Amino acid sequence: MTPAAQTVYERRPIIQSLSHKELMWALKNGDLDEVKALLVKGAVKERKGPDGLSAFEAAESEAIKDLLK
Repeated sequence: MTPAAQTVYERRPIIQSLSHKELMWALKNGDLDEVKALLVKGAVKERKGPDGLSAFEAAESEAIKDLLK
């Protein structure tokens, strides 16, 4: 593995954690475009937040809930 690839591999959990926090923020703010973009980037919609809610449960917008189904 090249040093650059190793750096990306080592940072993967941090990147996933950040994308999850961003996803939960976008969900709670009803930002449909941001939710779509984060899902395309690989955000894990099944992961639960610190409040124990999944992305679907945290979403208040019906359009976002439809996207997460």
